[in-house]
Amino acid sequence: LAERWRWMWGLLAVAIALKLMPALLAPALVAWQAHRAGWASARRGAAGGIAATVALFAPAALLAPRGLWDMVMYHLQRPPQIESTASSYVLLWHATAGVPVTIESAFGSQGPTGQTAEVLATATTLLAFLAIVAVSVRYARHLGALVRGLDAAYLLATLAATIVFLAVGSKVLSPQYLLWIVPASLLLPGRRGLTAFVMTPVLMLVTHLYFPFRYWNLVGLETLPIWILFVRNLLLIALACVCWSVSPAAPTPRAPALAD
Repeated sequence: LAERWRWMWGLLAVAIALKLMPALLAPALVAWQAHRAGWASARRGAAGGIAATVALFAPAALLAPRGLWDMVMYHLQRPPQIESTASSYVLLWHATAGVPVTIESAFGSQGPTGQTAEVLATATTLLAFLAIVAVSVRYARHLGALVRGLDAAYLLATLAATIVFLAVGSKVLSPQYLLWIVPASLLLPGRRGLTAFVMTPVLMLVTHLYFPFRYWNLVGLETLPIWILFVRNLLLIALACVCWSVSPAAPTPRAPALAD
């Protein structure tokens, strides 16, 4: 928002190095810089961000290429964690229809095994990715018509929607992942911002109803924590829709002054 482009791309590069998923914020940031500073500046900024990201990964690629590859494959191959959106559907199916579910500890977490869980995880990730693409396209189409101030508010709404959809579609949704949504969702403008301001702490409170004290009851497939988790994830999807629904409305034009 302060138009410190080098800082923006540098911080994004660090975020990508820590967790690959922030790369999906890049399209909105490119459009934002192009809107405020022109496409030439945006291309230079994006190129600098790519260079910074490569520089951060270069030492690992040179010194331990196998380790870097294993890290990437670890995230691609890990099964859905028990608190993810996909897993909550599997658990609810078990709680309501008695469908057998096996919980396994792997990749440092617990989660349901089997083809159903994998298919649902792939589907939710794909749907979340398509939603993020739609958010970015909508943002780029409307940004040019917005005046200064409204454009910044719309940027915050777009980034918030992207981050929440990332959480919804992630194969891992541990409680600490909810911290991702706090800065963006609490900065949303207008009435949708007020709704998000209320929903975000409610999400935290509902999460606390099963974690940490009932987490192992959830792993044990008890009905109450399964329903609590399902409600939490429904609220997260609703928050994503709230962020997406922020309108890019232009300001109301002033009436022309009457001639004397």
